[in-house]
Amino acid sequence: MAVETFVATLAAVLGAGFASGREVWVFFGVHGHSAALLGVLAALLLAAAAWQTAQRAARGPDPLAALFGSYRSTGQLALSLFSLLTFAAVLAVLGSLAHAYWHVGRAPASLAAAAAAAGLGAAGPHRQRRFQGILLLTVVVCGTAASLLALSRPAAPLQIRDLHWQAVLGVFGFVAYNIALATDGIARSATLGDRRSALGAAFGGLIAGLLLTLESTALVRHGALVARADLPLVVLAASIHGALGALVAATVLMAGLSAASSFAVGAGSLGGGPWVSAAAAFALSLFGVQGIVDRGYPLMAAVAGVWLILLFMGPPRRRITLIRWGGGDTHSAKGR
Repeated sequence: MAVETFVATLAAVLGAGFASGREVWVFFGVHGHSAALLGVLAALLLAAAAWQTAQRAARGPDPLAALFGSYRSTGQLALSLFSLLTFAAVLAVLGSLAHAYWHVGRAPASLAAAAAAAGLGAAGPHRQRRFQGILLLTVVVCGTAASLLALSRPAAPLQIRDLHWQAVLGVFGFVAYNIALATDGIARSATLGDRRSALGAAFGGLIAGLLLTLESTALVRHGALVARADLPLVVLAASIHGALGALVAATVLMAGLSAASSFAVGAGSLGGGPWVSAAAAFALSLFGVQGIVDRGYPLMAAVAGVWLILLFMGPPRRRITLIRWGGGDTHSAKGR
């Protein structure tokens, strides 16, 4: 259904990294006033990629086979590893949040979040979807309100490098890994042969892109304040008013638990299910928010670029060698 694919697409993008502002800063805010232009580009790419994913998913029961053909297992492995790294980033964000706002140790808070996410993941997809649907409205309202209020405040700019070609590649990678992470949710909610599912996914991608454009513009305006923060949007909201900061912090917490429950399931396909993936993600989360997001996410974006290319070009063809024993000649042919 259109509403379900809309929610699935939004839920994949509006996770803890988005709600906290760190992910938006790394891919958009660091490019200064060009962030708004890059955000619009991301919105259009997200809409197009979500549309294409839903279209592929509606053609059959296995969207990964439609994307990767005979290389399906490789695609599944990549998606599971993306889920694990993103799961670790979410746990690190929640640990940092708990330390900053409730004076709880980062490691115990991340461990508690990992256990909660694994429990939600094991509870089944229907409960996850209900939780995510309720949460998304909160994320959109709080993120939009904090960004608009920040834009009305006196600026605290930062000297930021000019736009260059790597920034465009970064946007491409950002869209790629977000759509890769959204594939499972879109596939499960897309209806076979229903064009409205694709429209819902495209609209979800467009709205997510426009929200990140607004948020990145607000962060750029206050770059001197937020550039080194683990939770830039939370810090920015708290600088406006303590109550707004607490509200955004609570939003990040809910967004993190919602996203982490999905990533626990996705990473669990590596073996052992949600509980084993939660243990592995907790270990990785000890590298910290900036260690994972600033270094791991660009690497994930580069790898996921292949995913996005295949999404628009179709599954790769594999070269098959045929040997004709009679004459001893060797011929090559291309096939699925």
